[in-house]
Amino acid sequence: MKNHALALAVVSAWGLAPQAYSHELAYSKSEQIHVLVEGDAANWCKPEIAITMQRPVWDDQKPLNGLLSKLPFILGQECPSAKVSWKAVDAKGAVYATGVGTATQMGLATLTAAPAVVEAPVAAQTPAPAPVATPVVAPAAAPVAAPVATQAPTEVAAPVA
Repeated sequence: MKNHALALAVVSAWGLAPQAYSHELAYSKSEQIHVLVEGDAANWCKPEIAITMQRPVWDDQKPLNGLLSKLPFILGQECPSAKVSWKAVDAKGAVYATGVGTATQMGLATLTAAPAVVEAPVAAQTPAPAPVATPVVAPAAAPVAAPVATQAPTEVAAPVA
């Protein structure tokens, strides 16, 4: 029981276990982006590295594009031959974008589908009264009294053969 409590205290103090084994490669204070790479400060550079870019909310692609243009400078100096896979996640761990590339070219960003917008339920409202339409009365056509001449029926005899 004491071992479980000790393990829980250690994990709680460090946060999530995967972050305990991550090295912060860069931090953008203005954009609030943490760039983490697996491993510690002494051994993170490997032939293949996985980078996680964390931000409270990815509501715009502009900060990601800016970061992807700057990371090759850091990686080119620290770990120039690495193959890189990366992902951008928000505070809840939802993936915003992913990509693969090299230390000198981070590759193209593949954005994940935008989360579906859930509309808030509309409060029950009393229906608006239907507008009362005033009946449109077309003016009645005045009767025209005109004399009508009737023709007498004419008979034509057909020749009989």
